[in-house]
Amino acid sequence: MADEINTIDVFRDSIDVYELSTEAVQIIEQGPQGPQGPPGDGTLGYYGSFSDYTSQTITSITAAYAMTLNTTDESNGVNRGTPTSKIVFTNAATYNVQWSGQFENTNNSDHDVRVWLKKNGTDISGSTGFASIPSKHGQVDGHTIIGWNYILTLAAGDYLQFYWSADSTAVSIKTYSVGSNPTTPSTASLIVTAQQVMNLQLGPTGPQGPAGTAGGISSVALAGTGLSITGSPVTTSGTITANVSFGTTAGTSTQGNDARIATIGSATINTVQTGGGSGTAGNINTSTAGDGVGGYIDTSAINADGGYIDTHGENSAAGGNINTSNGGGSIDTRGTGSIGFGVTGTRTTLNGSASGSDKTVTLPNATGTVALTSDLRTQTDVYTSNGTWTKPTGAKRVDYLIISGGGGGGGGRRSDSVTAASGGVGGNGGGLIIGTADASFFGATVAVTVGAGGAGGPARTFSDTNGAAGSSGGDSSFGATLVASGANSAGAGGTTAAASSTSALSNAVLYFSALANSTRGGGTSVTAASADGVASTIVAPSGGGGGGSKNAGTTYYLGGNGGTIGDTASSRTGKTLGGAPAANSAGGAGGVSHCAFFGTGGAGGTATSSTGAANKGGAGGNYGGGGGGGSGSLNAAGGDNSGGAGVGGIVVVTTYF
Repeated sequence: MADEINTIDVFRDSIDVYELSTEAVQIIEQGPQGPQGPPGDGTLGYYGSFSDYTSQTITSITAAYAMTLNTTDESNGVNRGTPTSKIVFTNAATYNVQWSGQFENTNNSDHDVRVWLKKNGTDISGSTGFASIPSKHGQVDGHTIIGWNYILTLAAGDYLQFYWSADSTAVSIKTYSVGSNPTTPSTASLIVTAQQVMNLQLGPTGPQGPAGTAGGISSVALAGTGLSITGSPVTTSGTITANVSFGTTAGTSTQGNDARIATIGSATINTVQTGGGSGTAGNINTSTAGDGVGGYIDTSAINADGGYIDTHGENSAAGGNINTSNGGGSIDTRGTGSIGFGVTGTRTTLNGSASGSDKTVTLPNATGTVALTSDLRTQTDVYTSNGTWTKPTGAKRVDYLIISGGGGGGGGRRSDSVTAASGGVGGNGGGLIIGTADASFFGATVAVTVGAGGAGGPARTFSDTNGAAGSSGGDSSFGATLVASGANSAGAGGTTAAASSTSALSNAVLYFSALANSTRGGGTSVTAASADGVASTIVAPSGGGGGGSKNAGTTYYLGGNGGTIGDTASSRTGKTLGGAPAANSAGGAGGVSHCAFFGTGGAGGTATSSTGAANKGGAGGNYGGGGGGGSGSLNAAGGDNSGGAGVGGIVVVTTYF
């Protein structure tokens, strides 16, 4: 057996070569230490200096006033905020905050002022200072400067404000212009500074001095069999060969001892190809030529982080290999170790043999996980407003679901006590397309339009007036050819007679599409309860229920249910009911089906039987649900006879790779 290392570079520490025979002795010389790096620079702290050049007054002796600052003199991590009374601290630290104010008193009596701090809008306990401003003397107003400091530990984003009050409005914080005889600078009314308390901040560590020249191997005393060293010194190039001999003595097999290469401390064994240009780095080989077990490379450590084996290639060159073939060797990353595969945009394959056939990754722990993130199986994009779809790289097939906006329900009629008044017709559910196409059918980008829901018919307040029709839902589309139409989906307004809903939509342009449909809203009757929205047994948005009507008298009928989605048999599960009507009430709103994207219709409204007052239809459900019709009602009885609103559509695009 032979353990070989071609081209060995040693960094920071020595290389120690030894044979596990008690007769092997080596002597290693250490190169001189490099010079110490230069000292690090100091660290700049955070600070701010601010002032104000306006005179600040008060109008009430019982109110508190924020001191404002209109000028930033110096700033690093401390800034004026909005309003300018705020001093904002970008970084968490301990700060020395100081202030001074130039106060003036125009009264003939001394007056007192109070100054205090607020942090984030809340008074800081114990921060109030109390001072007396001298009175006017002769024709000269009283003047004084007062100030003090605070040491405060602040979080990132905290802000401070100085507040003041006085027992007389004759007191102000005064600014003065440039003086004369002699000339003096102008006077700021207020100055505030904030400086980080630095303590003993240490600068960064200087760079490490260059390493000294490594010493060579001065002498090696060899004993045993097969240890040879070539190259002089080994630190530049050459080969260390540690052979193991097999022999027979008196019929008994004898075996030489193995050899190891050890690095002391944090030294590195490199087989780097250097000097520029192309080339191949050397190998670390622990294989066996016979039937024995191969050696191993151990980068473990005691009470410290282990080393690593790096086989990456620079500048787009191919990385090296870690080979455990034939003998079934293993790569052991016990603890928190990891095996990293590939680079950005590169697929990595785990193969168990040269054939490249699929293999199994076995996790010994029941809670283990294999995360395959180089490819995504699908990508789903959901649009509830207009946008642009960008075809993903590697797309093979595209599924699409397109729903237009649902129609608004019609409003109900108002009539006298001897004339019938029908409710509004329920709005249709939104148009629907479900289909699939090869990804090549689509361009790099596709415009996506999502139709809005139709408005319900507005309320009528005048007597003997037919109800207003609702509005149709808007079209939804995926590109120019895949269009789910919302046209003709509006519910008609109530009249003096029964009414039916419009036909279901089927006018969408189909390419590779499996389905294009919507369901009708419920019609109305003036002699019985109004019709339910038509159920969608094929899973599509459903229509709203018809509004409840009044007969040619004062009998009021119940509005219709919003259309059901799914199997309508009452004994079965898997369906989603539409909005429900209730006596004397507005229609219930539609909901979202168990299929997530299909809205049910809203219920029709039902007039209040005791007064004849109108009640509005219920809104549809997300997405594309039709609105319920408003109720028919009695003149002058009031109430809201408007139709329920249809709901906007949706476009869902699923890409397969």
